[in-house]
Amino acid sequence: MIRFAFLVPAALLMTAIDAPAAETPPAPPLDFIDTSFENASPLWYEFAEDGTVMVNLNYDHERNSPNRAAGHFHFRIQAPKGRKLTLEFKNLDNVWNGKPGSVAKEIKQVVTSLDGKVWMPVRTESPEPGRVRVTLEMPAEALFVARAEPYRLSDLNRFIVEIQSSPSAKRCRVANSKSSASVVRRHRIASFCVRGRIHGNLRGTGWSRVSCVVC
Repeated sequence: MIRFAFLVPAALLMTAIDAPAAETPPAPPLDFIDTSFENASPLWYEFAEDGTVMVNLNYDHERNSPNRAAGHFHFRIQAPKGRKLTLEFKNLDNVWNGKPGSVAKEIKQVVTSLDGKVWMPVRTESPEPGRVRVTLEMPAEALFVARAEPYRLSDLNRFIVEIQSSPSAKRCRVANSKSSASVVRRHRIASFCVRGRIHGNLRGTGWSRVSCVVC
């Protein structure tokens, strides 16, 4: 029988023994940012070396124009309860009528909610012009974050259902929108309600509001 002997150089053996174990990457500061619900805004995120969550908003672009807009945000953070998170919002350099302008200086606070119904304001900070950061502590394993308390299409439909059965309310067309959809007004005796939608033709930036005035 033929036997083979393999000689391993001592230097190579020592290198293999002394090689440091691969470093375990740090755990991400949060589990997920969910944008798969009504009125949520499209975005993507990444983590800075110091653990800051960089929230990159997606611009909406106007057709045949250099204009673009971002600034609406509404998302849900999923992270362990009690975790402190620092978020920084990116892509706030809008273009209006061909002129650049950041909306960072307008974002003085965000609002947060556990259930999407009751909202609480949280002040932001601006370490330098054009930057917006906010620090949050997770009160539960999920937390909604928005620039302003959202008014969803479902909220509007629910409001219409509430008043349409009233004999004191009626509906009439007052104008047409850009897409030729009816702009309606519903009012009661001695009061009127007006609802409107801003940027309804833009994805992720539109919002609705109902104003009720009692005379």
